[in-house]
Amino acid sequence: MTKTVFLTGGTGFLGGHLGREFLARGWHVLYLARAKRSVSAEERVLTVLEAIDPNWKNLPGTYEMVEGDISLPNLGVDDAKFGDKLRRVDEFWHSAAVLYFSEDQREVTEKINHQGTLNVLDFIKRYGIKRFQHISTAYVSGLCDRVVKEEVTECDWKFRNPYEETKYAGEQAVKKFADESGVATTIYRPAVIIGDTVNGKCLSFTGFYNIAKVFALIKRLAMRRINVDTEYYRQHDLYSSGNYIHFPFRFPCPSDTTVNLIPIDCVVSNIMNLCERPESIGQVYHLTHPNPPKIRELLVKGCKWIEMDGVEFVDCTFEQSEQVLRKEIEKFGALGINISFCLEISEYLRYLFGEPKFDVSKIRAALKDKYFEAPVIDEAFLRKILDFGAGCQWHSLV
Repeated sequence: MTKTVFLTGGTGFLGGHLGREFLARGWHVLYLARAKRSVSAEERVLTVLEAIDPNWKNLPGTYEMVEGDISLPNLGVDDAKFGDKLRRVDEFWHSAAVLYFSEDQREVTEKINHQGTLNVLDFIKRYGIKRFQHISTAYVSGLCDRVVKEEVTECDWKFRNPYEETKYAGEQAVKKFADESGVATTIYRPAVIIGDTVNGKCLSFTGFYNIAKVFALIKRLAMRRINVDTEYYRQHDLYSSGNYIHFPFRFPCPSDTTVNLIPIDCVVSNIMNLCERPESIGQVYHLTHPNPPKIRELLVKGCKWIEMDGVEFVDCTFEQSEQVLRKEIEKFGALGINISFCLEISEYLRYLFGEPKFDVSKIRAALKDKYFEAPVIDEAFLRKILDFGAGCQWHSLV
């Protein structure tokens, strides 16, 4: 069925894929986007579409640009120019968010993730839009110590960072709005999105990929120093053979915690199979891996992929993790190898120290044989996504 959808976040990873799927279904897509530096809003959207699907122009759907900004009242949209079109929108899809973990970025995170969502809700009410699809995150669960159900509840847990806290606040606002307004609403909660199941393709390399990038950079720097004075570094148990390196590095990581990685095509397929089902209205769905891998096992396999051994993964608490890294930075600094950039991933370390288990019974029951089961994140799959990132030299495609 042809319909008109309004999409925020179409210049992002998940939002970009959703936009492509809308066009593939023959829908008319109103992209909300803003210009950035010397790049127009339309150029940003088209760059993402091109990166996802070079043949996107052959898709049956159509698109139109609506310049705006979710942090502004009425999303910064000119009512005189777009008002009539907006009153004919069938669905609003809200995918825009910022993935900032640092307290230093709390103000902008609040402005986009929470206040931006409030602005979206005001916009939906103003233009009488009857269907709302909201992209949340599984990590609204913060540091919850029990199985997280596919439902909106008031939290009795703490959050790791402003991202989780503001996404939780946004989701709470969506639930309250849906209850009070009667707007047909569905909430989707993806976990940590990674490259696809076909060839590992990913548009940007943040989150989990940051750890891989750090280890790759450590190896490159160490190899350079070892090649300058092989005997000196061998005395300190640092040596190489061809592309292989022995590097006695201690990295904080518990032995039994998991990380919930979910391929982008699993997320998109399941969302698209849910979105037009009448029974999805009023529901919350987890786009998460039913059997997430243990993070230490992934890191061990990652070191094998990068051809590095000698790494010791240290059982410690999160509070001790930065101290462990600082000692390693000091140790290798004394040997002329500066790895202080390791602290740049300190914001991500919290995710190595435990996460909730996410219930997926509701989404399984809703989709049945249409449910796109996430593959086991084994060594072969890990190599696939890391090979793709390394092939791009860890540079974003958009």
